[in-house]
Amino acid sequence: MARQSLSVDDIDNLAKAITMLTRELWVVKDRVMVLEAVLEKHGINAPNEIDSHVPDSELSAKLTASREELVGNLMQALNPKPGSEAGPSGRVKPGNDVDAYEE
Repeated sequence: MARQSLSVDDIDNLAKAITMLTRELWVVKDRVMVLEAVLEKHGINAPNEIDSHVPDSELSAKLTASREELVGNLMQALNPKPGSEAGPSGRVKPGNDVDAYEE
C-alpha cells in the first residue's frame, strides 16, 4: 500500500483548522469557567445542574445550529473553496456557502 503525503495546501488547511478549533475551544472553556464561578457565588452548583439538564426544543435547535456552524467552519478551513478563505477568526466570510457534510 502506497503512503500518501499531504500537500503544502493540505498542511496549511490543516493548520488553519486546528487554529480555528483551538480558538473556539478556548473561548468556550473561558466562558464556562467564568460562568461556573459566577453561578457558584449565587449558590448554584453548575456542574450538577448541567449534568441533569434536559434541553427543551428551542435550546436543542440552538445547539444544533451552533454545532452545524462549527462543523461548517471546520470543513471550510480544511477544504476552502477558491476565493472563500476563512477570515482571521477561522469563521467563514459572510455570503460564502459551505459544502454540505454528513454527521
